[in-house]
Amino acid sequence: MNRIIFALFIITFAGACHKKSIPAGNNASNSSVKLLFDQPTVPAEVISIKRTACFGRCPAYTAKFFSDGKVTYKGDANVERRGNYTAMASTQVINGIIKKAIEIKYFDMADVYPVDGEKIADLPTTTTSVYCIGHSKKITNKYKAPDSLKTLEDFIDTELEKLKYTSTDPQR
Repeated sequence: MNRIIFALFIITFAGACHKKSIPAGNNASNSSVKLLFDQPTVPAEVISIKRTACFGRCPAYTAKFFSDGKVTYKGDANVERRGNYTAMASTQVINGIIKKAIEIKYFDMADVYPVDGEKIADLPTTTTSVYCIGHSKKITNKYKAPDSLKTLEDFIDTELEKLKYTSTDPQR
């Protein structure tokens, strides 16, 4: 039974996003990296996360991962890093986030949570987007989202925390 479940997982995962090989550049040593995202001539947004403020101490920030590895981060409130920053993420980091999205069936989830449209005033909102070869999805999560979506949001945060940032704000 476990083999059947594993086989179904592999088939589902393999079909979720097409892969293509490109030279790895600085991301790996002289091997090919299987990309789960398009790498156009002009860098395109691949992954984003935005967390909004609440009436309390909720962190508020926006971060975007681009196809060339660039990451932009804007910390607004209740975060250690306030202001505008950039960093670089490896292809493996970007692929890892996309793989996690595929594992939780991100592309099959609702676009908005709660799905019934119920509103509560003082809750922060987390909006994520993932662009994968053949797929794109944006999800707005106010509350009542599946635990797997919250796990993905936390995973993106963990990957953001590992990066080395450079401020892009002018010196004051």
